[in-house]
This record gives sequence, structure tokens and C-alpha cells, in this order.
Amino acid sequence: MLVQNPYLVFLLFQFPKSKEEWLEIAEQFEKKWNFINCGRALDGKHIRIIQPANTEAQYYNYKHFYSIVLMALVNADHEFIFIDVGKNGRISDGGIIEYTEFYKRLTSGLLNIPNVMETKNNLNFVFLGDDAFALSKHFLRPFPRQNLNYERQIFN
Repeated sequence: MLVQNPYLVFLLFQFPKSKEEWLEIAEQFEKKWNFINCGRALDGKHIRIIQPANTEAQYYNYKHFYSIVLMALVNADHEFIFIDVGKNGRISDGGIIEYTEFYKRLTSGLLNIPNVMETKNNLNFVFLGDDAFALSKHFLRPFPRQNLNYERQIFN
């Protein structure tokens, strides 16, 4: 059953238009967090709601309450750059990202991010997420928590 989502909100602030603008953002991350070639940090947050009518368990999350998810990208100073709110709480952050405008632009090459020849140490330009997100060409996440050696603990 398809239910109209009364909570759906999508806000897109100005994404950088050029590779130079992305590199300026990466410089901010490097100065503040000592992390090179980083475009933004990403995470999702479950927002508790009253169960919408006729939705059964669609909004019931793994934390055992009904929710919608706020997915946000922030800059080095924790300022919101992109917000997508309204996907049902049953979907994980890793699943929700695939439905966002940010992800669609990233995977289709429309964000105009620098390639490896234009970055420090010729490494990928990346976005940071937690362990809910899949590791990929442009997404970094922490190492799994089990069996961490010292270097991986420092990275995390």
C-alpha cells in the first residue's frame, strides 16, 4: 500500500559549482579536522513521530519507535548544507541515502567534484559517514568496531 508522506521535506542549499569551490571546502576540513580531500560529513537522525494512519509498520524503526529520518550534510563548521527529511524510519541511513538528491548527483557525476589528479596525494575526494553507510569510491566510513588495531582506532 502506497501512503502519501505528510512529512516529506527536501532542502538543498547551494552546492559548490566548481572543482575549485570543492577544494576550498576540503581545505577547511583539513585545517579544522586534519582530514584531506573531504567534501562534507553526512548522517541521519531518526525523528520520533506519531504513527501515520494506515501505515502499519512502515515508519517503525530498529530503535522501537515510529520515525522519519532527517538526512543531513554538514561542512567543517557543522553548518547544514543539505537536508532531506521524511523517508520512513524503517529504512536504514545507508538505504535512505540512495533516495536523496545529493546521492543521485554524486553517482551521476553532477556534483563536479575534483578527480584524483586534482586532489592532495592523488586520493579520492570523499564524504564522511558513519558505519551505516557503505564504503565506496566517494564515501568513507569508520572501520568495524570489532578487532580494531591501534591505527584503526585512531582513524575512527
